[in-house]
Amino acid sequence: MNYWLIISISIVYLGLLSLVAYFADKRAKTGKAIQGNPYVYALSLAVYCTAWTYYGSVGKAASDGLSFLATYIGPVLGMPLWLFLIIRIVKISNALRINTLADFIATRFGKSTTLSILVTIMCILGVVPYVSIQLKAIDSSIKVLSPDADQLLLFDSALLVVILLIAFILVFTFRTVDSTKKHHGLVSAIALESVVKLVAFLLVGGFITYGMFDGFGDIFNRISSENLTKYSTLEDSSFPVLLFLSFSAVFFLPRQFHVTIAENTSPENIKTAIWLFPSYLLAINLFVIPVAIGGEYLLSGNVDPDMYLIELPLLAGNQVLAMITYIGGFSAATGMIIVSTIAISMMASNNLVIPLIIKGYNPSKINERKALLIRRISVVVVLLGSYLYFEFVSNEFPIVAIGLISFAAVAQFTPVVLASLFWKEVTRQGAIFSLLAGFAIWFYTLVVPGMVKVGLLPLELVSSGPFGVEWLNPTSLFGIQLSDPIVHGTFWSLFFNIGFLILGTLFYDQSGKERNFADFYTEYYKYHDQSNRLVWKGTMIQRDLKRVMENILGKGIATLEINSFKKATGISLDENDEVNPQFVTHAEKLLTGAIGASSARMLIASISKEEDIELSDVVALLREKKEISKLNELLSSKSSELKKKADELATANSRLQNLDVEKDDFISTVTHEMRTPLTSIRAMTEIIHDNPDLTDEERKRFLATVVDETDRMTRLINQVLDLEKLESGQLDLNLEKLDLCELAREVIDSFEGQLKSRDLNIELKCGATYFINGDYDRLTQVLNNLISNAIKYSSDNSTIEVLIEGEQEVMISVKDHGKGIESENIDRIFDKFFQARDQTRKKPKGTGLGLSITKRIVNMHEGEISVRSVVDSGSTFIFTLPRFKEELEIINE
Repeated sequence: MNYWLIISISIVYLGLLSLVAYFADKRAKTGKAIQGNPYVYALSLAVYCTAWTYYGSVGKAASDGLSFLATYIGPVLGMPLWLFLIIRIVKISNALRINTLADFIATRFGKSTTLSILVTIMCILGVVPYVSIQLKAIDSSIKVLSPDADQLLLFDSALLVVILLIAFILVFTFRTVDSTKKHHGLVSAIALESVVKLVAFLLVGGFITYGMFDGFGDIFNRISSENLTKYSTLEDSSFPVLLFLSFSAVFFLPRQFHVTIAENTSPENIKTAIWLFPSYLLAINLFVIPVAIGGEYLLSGNVDPDMYLIELPLLAGNQVLAMITYIGGFSAATGMIIVSTIAISMMASNNLVIPLIIKGYNPSKINERKALLIRRISVVVVLLGSYLYFEFVSNEFPIVAIGLISFAAVAQFTPVVLASLFWKEVTRQGAIFSLLAGFAIWFYTLVVPGMVKVGLLPLELVSSGPFGVEWLNPTSLFGIQLSDPIVHGTFWSLFFNIGFLILGTLFYDQSGKERNFADFYTEYYKYHDQSNRLVWKGTMIQRDLKRVMENILGKGIATLEINSFKKATGISLDENDEVNPQFVTHAEKLLTGAIGASSARMLIASISKEEDIELSDVVALLREKKEISKLNELLSSKSSELKKKADELATANSRLQNLDVEKDDFISTVTHEMRTPLTSIRAMTEIIHDNPDLTDEERKRFLATVVDETDRMTRLINQVLDLEKLESGQLDLNLEKLDLCELAREVIDSFEGQLKSRDLNIELKCGATYFINGDYDRLTQVLNNLISNAIKYSSDNSTIEVLIEGEQEVMISVKDHGKGIESENIDRIFDKFFQARDQTRKKPKGTGLGLSITKRIVNMHEGEISVRSVVDSGSTFIFTLPRFKEELEIINE
């Protein structure tokens, strides 16, 4: 394949990324940023899948079988921890404007300059080799596609890629000194690269599996039984260690920290990432084993297993798919290089270069323009350093081997980070000793053997140990030789790492600054938005602090921040006065976002007389925080109580309003009921009075009407009096032994005339004798009310069912087949006045007191009443009464 075509496609691809980044930045300026999309965020996390994943996993599978899966199972197992561990780190970092791993660790231990420098150096030495293998992957894939590539240029392809990537990073990232600002274009481009490499891998893997072979079954049938065992069983003793290394890497690799923490726009996005990211890892490894087996079968070990993915399409004569493979690998490699370089260059400029300038040069000379220049130079140095490592070291090792060494380096941060979050007493000295010990053993056991292999150190170092001391042999430290170099180096480095962390904490005390941040890190949830309450103690003139802010942040931003602070707090910030400690903390946070925690602390110290924070200061802060917390709890409790009381008052008020309306409706209905018979009585008496010549028969008829209407008035008055007595507790029951079935028959017989006029029938079911202790008149009233209502609301030519049954208690039900009761009225059907309100909309059928009186009479007999109803199907009223005591004793015997 033509070399210049490959280079042209590479440039076009980077141009496409540039366009995506440009338009993403443009959208962000209009308030339509896509970086906040949880799917874009989750896809950007797939920068974890580098050329190691794309090419190296196939090579690892070809040599060691299933052990390659550890690199992906580790992150998946760690996903549940994201819900509290990553969210905690995100919230702490946002509160303190932290954007790098070095700042996160250094800030926890009092913004220690020593720790920030140490972490930065470890990251550079651990990650630069990792970046170099991405260059190796790109260079190797170009050489596979175009074997004569090196003869066409004065320099190799990897250097050209480095130059292109330097240009991309400088254009789309470091345009402002504030590194806490989100890089919308960068994240969008990385998310796109994640899609590209996944689609490319699936296309090529699918072609090899189903195009060059006849599916998974065909591939597995073509390998020997010995190799089949390699791909079907897991016997690698290093697997648990690889799980731990990948688990740590997905948290603490600088590039992962950057996309996961620094570029996180909302902790809520993590909820999407914990399922989408593992799904991505599963998909991109779907065809790893088929490709590895296919490469072993067809290429017979004649090529580097890392290049099987691109060699197989070429073998099949499909140059288009080979180019797609190259684009996917180029995407995987460049994505990692870009993000890692940004993260490392920020750490190098903020924690190495700027602190050295502040300490050995005039701090006032550090300004926004110079800080940006230092960061851009750092990008160039990191990428050129990675290129040099690639040229002199990486070519001698497989991609996976160098990647695992970098993972082991990053794993040294795990004990310190976890301790900083969950162990309040851990000290700065413990952290320093931990990282120094772990890093030294890592370098000695894993890097030194590699330097021996490429001839940078004498062979005797690994054959007989330094100075002939065998137990200091870096490949078998203390005379113990473990199964795998990675296992050996990881075990001993973490052993000393954790040991010195504990010892350093036991033998050294925390300073006041450490205690200050220890409380914030371990109990951040208690602070809420009170990160400005972190203690600063000393003296400084406001004018000096303002000058530093203007130098680093720019005059416009500095003025805006000062005015915003004054407006939010009401604190005066006169330029000639001593600065307010709370504003110092705020200003230091802003400077941290621009030049890192350690540099910001050094700048503040250079213009102030800073005093060490005493234990009493921290105690006072904690006491104040505790009092505020208690006050907040008390206010919250009182607020809840007030809300509850307010709700109760609102409910009571609503109920009173309803009762007032119901009272008016009731009075209206009762007066109507009274007026109707009175009108009739007056009319009848006037007729009799004005017509003395009426016949006896007419006079009797009119007088009978008068009698009926007076009876009607009497019933109404009795009901009102009964209700008043029931509610006031003045009604006494005349209890006697009653036969309920006999009582029901008497009541039913009294309605014989009404039943015939409506062609209705009442069916009484009473299979036994049921005695109760009750008031005859009141229970007659209950049955009268229920059966009368059933007759009123039943359809003509229907049957009303009265059922009496039960053992421990008697249950009486009256069922009609009328219009039924609407569901919203069921709960209020026994309320007094309720029917009265309803009746205002049509001619009244009663006073609305019958069911209310019925319920109270039943309750007085220690019974319960309820109703079941279906609209247009009818209603069933059910009430229960206790059986006669002597009869109940006979039943129980």
